[in-house]
Amino acid sequence: MNGKVLDIRDLSLRFATSAGPVHALRNITMAVPSGEIVGVVGESGSGKSTLALAVMRLLPGNATVTSGAIGFGGGDLLTLDEEAMRALRGNRIAMVFQDPMTSLNPVRSIGQQMVDIQHRGRASPAEKRRKAAAALKRVGMPDAESQLDRHPFQFSGGMRQRIAIAMALVQRPELLIADEVTTALDVTLEAQIIHLLRELRADIDGSILFISHNLGAIAEICDRVVVLYAGEVVEHGPIAEIFSHPQHPYTRALIACDPARISTATRELPVIPGDVPNLRHVADGCIFQPRCSVAIAKCAAERPPDRDCGAGHVARCHLVPEGLP
Repeated sequence: MNGKVLDIRDLSLRFATSAGPVHALRNITMAVPSGEIVGVVGESGSGKSTLALAVMRLLPGNATVTSGAIGFGGGDLLTLDEEAMRALRGNRIAMVFQDPMTSLNPVRSIGQQMVDIQHRGRASPAEKRRKAAAALKRVGMPDAESQLDRHPFQFSGGMRQRIAIAMALVQRPELLIADEVTTALDVTLEAQIIHLLRELRADIDGSILFISHNLGAIAEICDRVVVLYAGEVVEHGPIAEIFSHPQHPYTRALIACDPARISTATRELPVIPGDVPNLRHVADGCIFQPRCSVAIAKCAAERPPDRDCGAGHVARCHLVPEGLP
């Protein structure tokens, strides 16, 4: 796999609905190199969480993968039976979900839940409990051993998110998927979680797929970034390249909307005009064309190819060769 822990190729996925199929992901191609943190960024509805659930094979029953492959460990996750996939989840691939208030079982203690997820291991219950305490200590939980007997309602949102991360890391997975793990946290806790993930990447010697709509978090933690819009990858590359020289109009618009870039006091935050398109009927041209301020006639009629911008930076835009206005 050429140093790639995760290698997604031409992945397309649709949801069956009463109004017709929704083409949620279309020809997604991206990779997570070994030992790196890759960010996935985009507006709500762009397909970020759907992509993560596709990798974990946790999609709802009305979802159908119509094409593509998800490479992991030398094989294709889409070809595995459910038993083989269950053996991977929590052991070699783990996921932290975005809402720490609902991702833990409220009626079981933290220790019980952390021992339960080690059910495939042959260690004794005492050894599994020791590993659980060590994982909690690794994420900065004070007096980790005594915390195992407490229940989720006895912890704050930030501590619950740390517990969820500890549960995902207890088996030291090769790939950790962090889906909007800072969304429900305040600014101080968000900074702590970002710092924690950066330290854990070195500690577990693994790779992280970090999903967020927060550009600041992406810039702070990631080595590379993939920009999703309405189910398509419109730009990807090294983090410094994307933020210093964004080539796709959507990426530029996202960066322009970052509140951290507003230099003067204002009552109105910048927004991208228009709405995310209806994915039951995908247009022939560029998916971003209806909202793009620099679109030309070609954008509405012809789907743009991926353009190599150098240094591993790729953008899907007709205007890239000439440079954006």
